[in-house]
Amino acid sequence: MSNTNLPLHGIKVLDLTRLLPGPYCTQYLADLGCEVLRIESPIPDLVRYTPPFVHDRGTFDLSVNRNKKSLMLNLKSEKGKLIFFQLIEKFDVVIEQFRPGIVDKLGISYESVKMIKEDIIYCSISGYGQNGPYKNKPGHDINYLSEAGLLHDQVINNKTGTPFQLPQIPIADISGSFSAIIGILSAVIQKNNTGKGQYIDISMFDSIFSWLNMSLLSLGLINSNLPVNDSKNNVLSGKNPYYTTYQTKDDPISIGALEPHFWENLCKKLGKPEFIADQFNESMYETMRNSLQDIFLQKTQKEWVHDLQDMCIAPVLTIDQTIKNEQLKQRMSFINIPIEGKNSYIGINNPIKFAEEIKNRPPPREGENTVEVLISLGYTMEDINQLRTEGII
Repeated sequence: MSNTNLPLHGIKVLDLTRLLPGPYCTQYLADLGCEVLRIESPIPDLVRYTPPFVHDRGTFDLSVNRNKKSLMLNLKSEKGKLIFFQLIEKFDVVIEQFRPGIVDKLGISYESVKMIKEDIIYCSISGYGQNGPYKNKPGHDINYLSEAGLLHDQVINNKTGTPFQLPQIPIADISGSFSAIIGILSAVIQKNNTGKGQYIDISMFDSIFSWLNMSLLSLGLINSNLPVNDSKNNVLSGKNPYYTTYQTKDDPISIGALEPHFWENLCKKLGKPEFIADQFNESMYETMRNSLQDIFLQKTQKEWVHDLQDMCIAPVLTIDQTIKNEQLKQRMSFINIPIEGKNSYIGINNPIKFAEEIKNRPPPREGENTVEVLISLGYTMEDINQLRTEGII
């Protein structure tokens, strides 16, 4: 599939981000057809050199930077800023991930950029947002999760007392990435309709907190007319017998019989029709769960998945098992991306599927496209060599 056939072809993005949230966001945009140019600082992005490595490339870098170009540029220098503003005239979107106030010190804030290109779309991604008492507070994924309440058992398991086991997925970072993608694409549509640009303020803390919408309402933590920690209002807690995990003879399974008809079918299949009427009878939960657990221990995970295949059941898989999942293979969830020469790596594909296959490019080396980009701005090789000597690129 050529770039001209991708839905976001023609949209040009300047990417000033590093680590995960911004690069994950811009990789999605690049996958969908945007021309993404990373502007990289002389101070290396940590993800490039974080192990493990594949053919001397950091796997974190490989996972978030495909389909982009890279320009090495020192934005602390006046000549570096001049090149940046020359690029602004040719681009539609700027995405930055500095701490609030840094772009003002560098002289590349939204207001400065808007003076060069009035209809620019400018997105800032930060931990806590551009205002409020926490705006300058440093943080990482674990901090946003804990401050938003997601690591506390009151939210996770509808009780208090034990901190939640930390997930090995940067949930807040990825949540912020998707919020940025939605904001940017919304601004692109607005620009097409009105001709006006937009400033977008994305907070990873805000983004992950918004995931609690259902939980906080059901827990009665916002509306005082609801009882706090009422398990009947928290069907996703895992403590209810119709929506939880059970151990089988070997490995666990998950049951999601939320709707009454699924619960009825499950009870009949397990020989427990007397439980049907008590799906939402909390006083029966312990009895029903213990009884169902005894039944599930009679067969293996594979046998139960087969026997209950028309119901909401799934095996609880390890990561090793998941990557061998036939559904993921059929959905082309894994892709082979070239690096250099005959080298390549297997990555996780963009989950947005089009009728035609997307042809992916490997993540660029640091500054790989510096000469190409500067020549497109009218610089000569003599100019470029001088900029390199001065440490501008």
